[in-house]
Amino acid sequence: MPASQLNPHQPLTEIGVDSLMAIEFRSSILTNLGVAVPLVRILQGPNLVELAGSAHFPWYDQPAEFFTALDAWYAEQTAGARR
Repeated sequence: MPASQLNPHQPLTEIGVDSLMAIEFRSSILTNLGVAVPLVRILQGPNLVELAGSAHFPWYDQPAEFFTALDAWYAEQTAGARR
């Protein structure tokens, strides 16, 4: 599912984020947005809105940038699965 189709209020655990995906997601956020998110915060299963609000991300008021970064992460995930 492309990131643009995600429900930002659905918990990450409900969309299938496990520990490995959380590590990769955290890395992608750091690489694409320059924000270090504690891994444990992602593993707690917040939804995307909660994650953005709790981390005080600079893009919290700019969801388009967040979803662009999320789309990049999703593309990396699906490319790896096709190999």
